[in-house]
Amino acid sequence: MAEPFTSPYTAPGTDWQTLVDEITLALSERQEAIGQTPYLPVWSEDRTFIVGQECRHADSCWISLKDENIDHEPSANSDWWAPAIVKDVQAVTYWATLQAWLEDNCGHFINHVAGPIAEDGKTFLYFDLSTFRAHADLDPDGFRRATEWDGVNDPDWEYGFMQPGDIIGPWIFEDLQKSFPALRWSIWQGTAVEAYHKTIDIPVPKGTCEAAYVAFEAAWLAEPWTEDEIGRVYASDATEQTEESNGMASHRWKGKPAVEDLPTMCPSAASVYVLPYTHRTFADMDNLGFQNGILKFIEDLDESSEPTRQATDVIGAGIEASPLSRMGYGCPMATYHHSCLIDGSQWLMKWTFTNI
Repeated sequence: MAEPFTSPYTAPGTDWQTLVDEITLALSERQEAIGQTPYLPVWSEDRTFIVGQECRHADSCWISLKDENIDHEPSANSDWWAPAIVKDVQAVTYWATLQAWLEDNCGHFINHVAGPIAEDGKTFLYFDLSTFRAHADLDPDGFRRATEWDGVNDPDWEYGFMQPGDIIGPWIFEDLQKSFPALRWSIWQGTAVEAYHKTIDIPVPKGTCEAAYVAFEAAWLAEPWTEDEIGRVYASDATEQTEESNGMASHRWKGKPAVEDLPTMCPSAASVYVLPYTHRTFADMDNLGFQNGILKFIEDLDESSEPTRQATDVIGAGIEASPLSRMGYGCPMATYHHSCLIDGSQWLMKWTFTNI
């Protein structure tokens, strides 16, 4: 369960380290959520940390005192670890880097307020700089800056990234603490597991259309499913051709949406989507509710910290009829090509970050 950030206004004394640790953790978690290398790596038993290297463990930052810390868990009074102290907290570059990362990368996160799907249904709706600032309750011109402050009243604000000569006032933390919680959801591209395909393609001599249909369907039902490795979640493809040579063909794929290599720094729920398309004439011949180029919601999955997730069901499971019979082309033969193709899957990850 996410916890509120420590308030820069109500924290006892000047608890700068707690405030900075929370902000640093917020940055690292969101970097991992979009597939970036985190600002600080996460400690693990099988990882080596050399002297002076920092990591994060149990929501705190630690610095290695010895080489090869395998199996030595960071803890108080350890011979191997000590709490890390952010040494550049007074440096303008530290704060400007955080601010710049937020503005440069907000467009990698889904607008969970107006989205997650764009109005046309074809794409996910991402934040842009304007919508990010609005949802984070920042000024439309960006982060607040000040060069003078009486310690009581609001300064005369300037806006933008922190610059030399600026005061590190509580508003710096406040704006960052409002910004990071605005970035909650991200998209991960998935593939398919338990995936299989079958295909039948036969020539049809002229004058044998009716008999060819009977033979085709018998061959289709007798054809076994073959394990597929290209990551296609679903396809239904039917062809009847008379232009160069008479022929009939059907292709099917079925698979279960899945995603791998998710970061495990914090738990996340997931919503699974697929994107149907075609290179020919689109047809939802299996009546699965697919539309050409329109994202299709599959299901919501509960929160988990596992690096691999799978949808509940195989898309296309239990459909054995050939796409050709689904389309019902019939005789006399003409030239048709209808299909519905789905390559991979899209996973909307809804992260439960440490602080909000």
